[in-house]
Amino acid sequence: MGEQKRSLLRQLYLPAVLCTALWGSAAPCVKRGYELFAVSADAPFSQLVFAGWRFALAGILVLLVTRLKGHRIVPKRDEIKPILAISLFQSMLQYVCYYIGLSGTTGTKGSVLSGTQTFFALLLAHCLLPNDKLNRRKTLGCICGFAGVLALGLGGLNGFNLTGDGLCC
Repeated sequence: MGEQKRSLLRQLYLPAVLCTALWGSAAPCVKRGYELFAVSADAPFSQLVFAGWRFALAGILVLLVTRLKGHRIVPKRDEIKPILAISLFQSMLQYVCYYIGLSGTTGTKGSVLSGTQTFFALLLAHCLLPNDKLNRRKTLGCICGFAGVLALGLGGLNGFNLTGDGLCC
């Protein structure tokens, strides 16, 4: 294997695989964290505190890694408002629903149902971005993928409940 391929593997592929593994293990790890820290299914405030600690620690880790690599993460003044808007809707509201919903469903089902977020993002992009329109192939792909997620989420894993499964979608 050439040096360029080894470098690409080390700098691109391995971090991508690690991030994918971490992302895919989020729901079972959160469920396990609820057990370890005795976070009750009927205590949404405790669930959000748990989420807040998880995100604060992740943010500190990101800042440490960027500092060690010599990068600076300082947004420009005109970027702050869009960053806050995206943070509010894409992260805060989504994760409030996700963490509360995860307490009312299984980790496996929560992982499967969180796959619907991709389809909602595609629909929003179609509506909000003029250069990202759905065509027949994209629409058919979305319908098939969404149907698969719903089939597994609604019937394949012991029914559907709105406060657990519904909030994970």
